[in-house]
Amino acid sequence: MNNFPLDNYILLEYITNMNNDLATYIADRNAKTLEWVNAGKGRWATTLVEDLDHWAEYGIHTPLQLDWYLAACDRHQACKDAYGYKPYWGDMPTTDAELKAETVELDREAREAYEDIRAQDEADRAEEEYQRQLAGEHTPAVKEALKPSPSFTIGELCPL
Repeated sequence: MNNFPLDNYILLEYITNMNNDLATYIADRNAKTLEWVNAGKGRWATTLVEDLDHWAEYGIHTPLQLDWYLAACDRHQACKDAYGYKPYWGDMPTTDAELKAETVELDREAREAYEDIRAQDEADRAEEEYQRQLAGEHTPAVKEALKPSPSFTIGELCPL
């Protein structure tokens, strides 16, 4: 969720970019993305399509419209992650503040759902291990627990 413009830019840079033409704005964003990717091993990211006809098909002609569209895409993905479906575009919030608030809330709900699923998976795995142990299956955990202790003498425990 990094498409909220004022979260990523200082205000002066944002205003300057919003006054650029769309081609320059996209080229600048792509250059920054590639710079970040090339700055470290194992980094990857996608770049934006630079064909202005592509963006015109979506009704995007300015940097501000592009930022709104990308934020809306974040909102759609967050809704899918949280609820399992992408909502109807006509139900899109109408202000930046509403869009950001809803996207943040959907992201929070998706993270909570993920944590619930992860916790349930861990509980299920623990239960399966317990049931195998009850059945007498010698799993790696059981074998480790059944290893004999190293032998020792009373003299080793209580030196004089």
